[in-house]
Parts: sequence; C-alpha cells; structure tokens
Amino acid sequence: MRATDLLRQQHREARALLGRLAEVPAGDRTACLAELSAALRGHADLEEELLYPELEDDADFEELVSDAFQEHEEIRGALADLERCPTDDEEFPDLVHALGDIVQHHLRDEEEELLPRVDAAFGHAALAELGARMLLRTEPRAPAAP
Repeated sequence: MRATDLLRQQHREARALLGRLAEVPAGDRTACLAELSAALRGHADLEEELLYPELEDDADFEELVSDAFQEHEEIRGALADLERCPTDDEEFPDLVHALGDIVQHHLRDEEEELLPRVDAAFGHAALAELGARMLLRTEPRAPAAP
C-alpha cells in the first residue's frame, strides 16, 4: 500500500471515530476516546517519524510540514483537554466538537495540499516502500517471549 493511501485510510478512520465519540452515550465514551486517542497519536507519530523526514530537505514542502507539526501540537493539546474531562461532564461534547474542528482542518489540509504534492513528487515505488515501513510501524507487535 502506498504511504499516502495508508494516511488517507487513517484519516477516514479518525473521522469515523470522531463521529462515534460525538454520538455514544456517556457510559461508552471512555473506550471510544481511548481508541480515538491511540489513532490520532499513532497517526501523528507515523507522519512525524516517517513521512516528514522524507520531505524536510525539500523547500517545496517546508511550509506544509511546519504547519502540519503545529497542527499536530494543537490536536495533542485538544486531545489532552478532552482526556482530562470526565466523560459525563456537560463540557465533554463541546471539547469533542473543538477537537473535531482541529482534526478536520488538519485532515483537509493534508488531503488537499500535502498528500497530492507527495503523490506527485514521489514515484510509486518510493511511496510503496514508505507505505510498507509505515505498515510495519502500525502493526501490533506480539509480546516478547519470556
């Protein structure tokens, strides 16, 4: 799978989790929030550790990557605010909405600007190789044998 296809797939999953978190009853929010948190943090780490280093020496990507790092920090901050809020608090839905706005903006920026430019700049083989490394990074690891 090409790296950009994997990232777009993760975007769809993040949107679905955000939608689910906004709709689930308060008693089910903890598990949904944990799943969303893991997905968002894992996605940001994947981009920061594997994609962005591939782009850092290219002046055409400098501003996009800088903006993406900043947006990741905003997402982490909004996610931390949400994780600190009791799931039955009346403020919880507003924090979900605020996080959703930040995430949607970031995903739109990536899908409309960054990822199409990455697709154009890298060949299929390079994107497939990067995608394979990303998949290895995202696959659950078996526990180490004692």
